[in-house]
This record gives sequence, C-alpha cells and structure tokens, in this order.
Amino acid sequence: MKKNLLLIFLIAFMTSCAPKATETPAALTPVNVCYSALAGTQAVAWYAYEKGLFRKYGLQVNLVSITGGSAAVSTLVSGDMDICQVAATSVVNAVVAHKDIVIIAGLINIVSGSLIAQPGITSMAMLHGKIIGTQIGSNTDSVTRLVLKTQSIDPDKDVVLLNIGGEPQRAAALEARKIDATFIIPPLTLEMRNKGYVELFNADAAKIPYQATSIATTRNFLAKNPAVVTDFMKAILEAIVRIKHDPAGSEAVIAKYLTIDPVADATVLQDTYNSILLKTLENVPYPTLQGLQTVIDTTAQQNPEAALIKPQNMVDTSTLDALKSSGFISGLK
Repeated sequence: MKKNLLLIFLIAFMTSCAPKATETPAALTPVNVCYSALAGTQAVAWYAYEKGLFRKYGLQVNLVSITGGSAAVSTLVSGDMDICQVAATSVVNAVVAHKDIVIIAGLINIVSGSLIAQPGITSMAMLHGKIIGTQIGSNTDSVTRLVLKTQSIDPDKDVVLLNIGGEPQRAAALEARKIDATFIIPPLTLEMRNKGYVELFNADAAKIPYQATSIATTRNFLAKNPAVVTDFMKAILEAIVRIKHDPAGSEAVIAKYLTIDPVADATVLQDTYNSILLKTLENVPYPTLQGLQTVIDTTAQQNPEAALIKPQNMVDTSTLDALKSSGFISGLK
C-alpha cells in the first residue's frame, strides 16, 4: 500500500512539473525573403539566416535566390516575396512604373566592384571602340555607365555595350575573348586579377555615392506587418555587427552560397570579406538620398521618366528610426 501511494505521489508530482501545451514556444512567423545576386554584396541576409538570427527574432524565413533585380522586385509586387535584398536601380524602375515598392535600408551605399579588362588594355582611355559586357537594365548596367562617365567615356557612343547576362556569364565571356571588359565584384574580382586580367577602375576606392545593395519591401506589407519588418531588421542589424567581428564565420557563409572551396580559395574569400563586408557594408544601414539621386540620374539616361522621382519618396526609414530611438542599435555589440 505504501509503495502504491508513493508511486501515485511521484506520478502526480511529475505531471505537475511537466510543461503544459500552453507553455510551448510561440510559432515562428513565416516570411518570404529573396536576394537578387550571387555575390559577396548579398552576404548579410545569408549570414543572418545561417546563424539563426531570423529565428532568434521570431521569424521563419524562406530565403530564396532570384537572379536579377527586376525579377526580384516583380516578386515583391506580386506578393510572392515579402522583403528582398536588391539594388536600387530596379526599385527606381518599379517606382517609375507606379509599383508599390519602398527601400527600408541601405546596406551598401557606394559603387562596389571593379572594371576588369583584357590583358593589354591598361587604361580607361584604351576602352574607346571596345566591347563591354553588361546586363542591360540591371544594376551592373547602371554602374558600368556611371563608371564610364566618370572617366569621360560616353557609354552610348564611345564603346559598345553588349548584353551578356549575370556576373559568371560576363566573366566567362571575358575569358572567351568575346568582350574586352566588364564590371564585376568580389569574389570574382581577385580571381580575374590572378588570371592576368587588368583592373582598370576600382570603384570601392573611388567612393562614388550610389545606392547599391538595399532592402526593399512594399508599403502595403510594411503597413500591415510592422512587427515583422521590425524583427527582420533586428536580425539584419545584429548580423551586420557580428559580421564585422567574425571574418571566419562570414567567409564560411560566403563560401557556402557561392560554392567556393574555403581552403583552395581562402585568399579570394578574405578579399571579399575585407573589401565588401569590412570596409563597404554600412554599420547602421540607412539609405542615402545622395546615392539614390545618383541611381535616379543614371537610370534616367535609359528611362527618362525616372528623372521625375524624388529620392526621399523612395524610402521609409521609420523602422530603423524606431530601433535607433529605442536603443536597440546602440545596444548591439
């Protein structure tokens, strides 16, 4: 009898201590997020995902690669994606077309990358009459035109811009000698230099204001889901701080997403980390009106209606402002 009573007592005690159904963690909020290029400039979202930061702030992120800014912005407009890491060029074109797109953060606010040319082409002046590979309508196209104009080269008269495609395709075209030059970003920059191609123009060193990698959503999604956007930006902000102090972890993430051998290509990964994440990535990712105006001016050369856009009408920094005012940003270490 005593044994039975003891058993009953133990069962009752264990039952009272067991977690109840209402005590289980709340379900994570699903969010569809895209990035628009396979390049080191996209590493912030990758890092936040791989290090569990989105989950830390209550989000179940479905992270999707969508090649090309125009395609990425289209998925925002359609509602297939909620938030995207994308270049501002595509956002400008979408705004011109009266689409509901807004930039909420600016990760990289200068032109990043290099104009790489065939061996033997040793100066920008030698590009006159040459074929330059690009991706018409993309951020690469806008940046290529901008860089050429800073060197007094008319992209529509002095050179031939040939539509090749994405960065891997343009690099392959350069190696096949189908083009004379193209604009690329790390990690391909160092790889091409090591193969003997010439770096004609280092845009990172030039520090040209330009709204490059941005975070965009729709005003509709922002209005209906302010808490989700806040949690997303918390993860992004923490990712930036951690990236700046975690070269090994950052390089491992880049290697994974770009399918780079972390051992054989260690130097390439270090170059990507140093040039983009350490030196170019904004500590507090506010978009810049000056950089946006540069994008607008460059886009207007191909799409005249873009000239009517005001940069301040393309951004909404209310989420960043609130996180700054609350002390969340200054509290990150």
